[in-house]
Amino acid sequence: MRQALIRLNKLLSRADKNAVLVLSFLLLILFIYLDHQTHFEIAISFFYLIPIALVTWYIGPKMGRILAILSITAWLSFNLLSGRTYSQEFIRYINVVVRLALFLGIVELLWEFKQALLHEHNQSRTDHLTGIPNSREFYDRAEMEIERARRNRTPLSLAYIDIDNFKQFNDSLGHSEGDKLLRSVASVVSKRIRKIDVFARIGGDEFVLLLPDTTQAGALSAMQKVEQAITEEVRTSSLPIMLSVGVATFASPPSSVDAMLQRADQLMYQSKQLGRNRISSAEYD
Repeated sequence: MRQALIRLNKLLSRADKNAVLVLSFLLLILFIYLDHQTHFEIAISFFYLIPIALVTWYIGPKMGRILAILSITAWLSFNLLSGRTYSQEFIRYINVVVRLALFLGIVELLWEFKQALLHEHNQSRTDHLTGIPNSREFYDRAEMEIERARRNRTPLSLAYIDIDNFKQFNDSLGHSEGDKLLRSVASVVSKRIRKIDVFARIGGDEFVLLLPDTTQAGALSAMQKVEQAITEEVRTSSLPIMLSVGVATFASPPSSVDAMLQRADQLMYQSKQLGRNRISSAEYD
């Protein structure tokens, strides 16, 4: 049952919002019809919460509220048309108010719950110091990009970035200055990349930049822009930022994220061995 719900959630999450809206309206019409057919003897109206919950979760609370009002309006209309009588007429309208309050309350609770889940999800995948993705998020995104590159037969590049002499800087000036340097690097690089790129912190002073659909020349050009931005940051902030970078480009997708990281890491160490503060690159079939 749990697996079925997970698959359904993935399907609806990827579906067009109009498709979710149409599905929800069809379900609402079905439940209204069943409510009318049973002459309101069975409390079918509470099943209206299914389409209301669907549009709230996958579209938003505004549409959830609209559907809640429509469902209660439909319930009242058919209730009146059915000729159903109450000991006191105002009871009919009390039922309307109670149901509407319940439906609207569930819309708000459901949306707040979703926002809390999203916040928790983002927190678990974000580096708390720099605000960029952490290694967990990087691995998930990288696996998707490898699959996409394999499917579309496009190149994939990865830059492995290490801050030179970070340990000495951290030890001599303190962790607060070290944290400031890390945040500066994260900020500078984040402003110089595309929306489809994935920039993450995977270790103490180690970062990775995944460049989908990017050749070796394109990856080197991107890193040169980053270098220029770092040079400007050093000039304005006086932080001694120097980077050793390894850029691995894969004409054919690597077998795994770890295999991709290993290649780029080796190239980064090559930069360090050649004197630090430089870029080493290679292309792999």
